[in-house]
Amino acid sequence: MVRPRITLEKLNGELSRTQYYMHNKSIVSTKVREMSVLTGSDIFFLQFSPSGIPSLHLGQHRQVLLRLQIGRVRDSFGSDFK
Repeated sequence: MVRPRITLEKLNGELSRTQYYMHNKSIVSTKVREMSVLTGSDIFFLQFSPSGIPSLHLGQHRQVLLRLQIGRVRDSFGSDFK
């Protein structure tokens, strides 16, 4: 069975883009958590709103956030920190 081709087009109007983003934000967050549980891995998903504000979605296993924080500490202390 052949799937029809989908054309991607930018939504017209700031309001319609924002509404579409807010609707899909919760769906994406749920899918990230489901994927994390099914695979048993850490998932880090960064999504930007139409106004440019980032949203961070983490999976069920939140070790990614801990690793990012440790990396920031290492960067702030330099290469001597272990």
